[in-house]
Amino acid sequence: MVDGGGYDENQLLLDGVPVFHPGHFSSLLPVFNGDAVKNMVFHKGFFPTPLEGRISSVTEVNLKEGNKKEHVRTLTLDMPAASVMLEGPIIKNKLSYMVGARRSWLDFFDSLLSEENRLNHSTYDYNAKLSYNLSPVTMMNFLAYGARDDFHLPIEENGENVSVLRWDNQAYQLSFATQKGRLGNNVTTDFSYSLENLYHARWGVKYAYEVYDLVSQGEEMRVRHEPVNQVSVYYDNLLRISPEFSVQVGVHGVAYCPQHHRSYYSIQPRLSVKYFPSERNLLYLNFSKMEQFYHFLRFDSFSLPTDFRMPSIDSFKPRSSEHYEMGWKHFMDSG
Repeated sequence: MVDGGGYDENQLLLDGVPVFHPGHFSSLLPVFNGDAVKNMVFHKGFFPTPLEGRISSVTEVNLKEGNKKEHVRTLTLDMPAASVMLEGPIIKNKLSYMVGARRSWLDFFDSLLSEENRLNHSTYDYNAKLSYNLSPVTMMNFLAYGARDDFHLPIEENGENVSVLRWDNQAYQLSFATQKGRLGNNVTTDFSYSLENLYHARWGVKYAYEVYDLVSQGEEMRVRHEPVNQVSVYYDNLLRISPEFSVQVGVHGVAYCPQHHRSYYSIQPRLSVKYFPSERNLLYLNFSKMEQFYHFLRFDSFSLPTDFRMPSIDSFKPRSSEHYEMGWKHFMDSG
């Protein structure tokens, strides 16, 4: 039984791959190397139908694909960290690479400070991406990401400080994208259909397999292996009734099936209604239901590598949320 803490209700997606890195949240470093980021999309209030798994917010971070025409070198030095990023073509206009690495450097000055004022904390991460254009409408990508937070004690062992807390995070993805579909994280299919500018449909299926290694303490310490199968199916429709009025309706269904525990089934509807009474005014009504099966339990008010990650087994049940949003937006002359 874990007492205290809370649930991780937010999610980070790195090119579609879920990434958890609480150590970086508790330090001064941003989660990802900014030189390698292409764009970010923050979802809160209304969640697109393909998204599921978190009840508060989802942040999508997309990395650059690498320059396919020329080689570029970027070196950045700021207060918390130093980073380097290399990108360029392997086969011009077809195959490109992007490699970046970053490390905090303030801990190098620890030896100049007293033990009470030392930082004793270092972080570093790397990211790599290969992008290959098979045709004008087909692309294949390989992504690798890794990060580590280290907390040291000022006690030397074999000439180095002893590491007492360590958090590692790694993510890998091989994806194949065309105008009609995509294969990516675990096993995923994603299809879409458009009829001019009046109707757009999107649907997909995803299968995920995860294994949690949970440590149980009692008279003796043992590790529980808890495999979990998850199947997700979604369908989304966007209908433009008129140039001023559009309706988006979708549903996401999830079957969450731990091998040794109770299974859960979730239906998550989506609805978005938009009306433009004029070119510079928008009235909207949104509804989303989300369900979360992954739990991040903290012992304190901030995240540490010793925190627990739990699937929805035993007394840890899924959590759900409903988001209602209604509003009016006015666009100024400047945009």
